[in-house]
Amino acid sequence: MSLPTKKGLTLIEVVVALGILAIVFAGVVTLIVQIVSLELSSRDRTQGIALAQGKLSEVTASISNGCSNVSPVTNATPILFSVPNSRFSYVVTENTGINYGTTPYAITSPDFSEITVSVFWDDKVSENNSIKLTQIVKKCADN
Repeated sequence: MSLPTKKGLTLIEVVVALGILAIVFAGVVTLIVQIVSLELSSRDRTQGIALAQGKLSEVTASISNGCSNVSPVTNATPILFSVPNSRFSYVVTENTGINYGTTPYAITSPDFSEITVSVFWDDKVSENNSIKLTQIVKKCADN
């Protein structure tokens, strides 16, 4: 007469296996949530950079190619743009009479302007995000 062979799993083995699976799935879900959050933050940062680059190009082109005495930078009040899932605003500032070098060799040139575009937005990950791009532009010669 032979002893009966064991078939199947005991209840304790099943409970332990389910516990291990629950811990693994909890880690995977946490990782997925973090990845999605970083992706959304990166998307907002990319949109902010694109907005800043576009506005900087527009302003510098009008200063260097426009040959007008009127600067396109007329208002430092933030202009708000509505972008899906975010709120962007930007400020364009112009600093004329750029100082180059350090004392005692500093040179001030009225022929150049420093254009700065600052873009601000809030998102779900962090508040008060910003990007600042600056470019020095030579003003066109007087006609």
